[in-house]
Amino acid sequence: MPVFHYFGADALSLREACDALRRDHDGDGALANNTLVLEGPRTTPDEVVAAAMTIPFMAEYRLVRVDDLCRPYNLPRGAAAARRRRQRPSMTGPPAPTCWAASPPAPGSYTHRTR
Repeated sequence: MPVFHYFGADALSLREACDALRRDHDGDGALANNTLVLEGPRTTPDEVVAAAMTIPFMAEYRLVRVDDLCRPYNLPRGAAAARRRRQRPSMTGPPAPTCWAASPPAPGSYTHRTR
């Protein structure tokens, strides 16, 4: 599954990069029905994975864009911030705004993993 991660403080450049990615992968206009935009602060990791693993509808690609993915992790100082950091110690990363885009692999190329 190709995953592209764009981040930075310049929201305009970020939006342009995400739009260019969409143009590069939307030769026949099928991404209009195969695009999902999620809000990072209101989205769980399981929702992002489920959306990215959904097979595209009559298209080669599916685009899942997650805006402001790391915003919940750019926390202010204080007791609440310390508590959240303890709950998610590995989720430090780039500043908001961020944009992730993903599409599942071609049909037939999935691998099955059991625990």
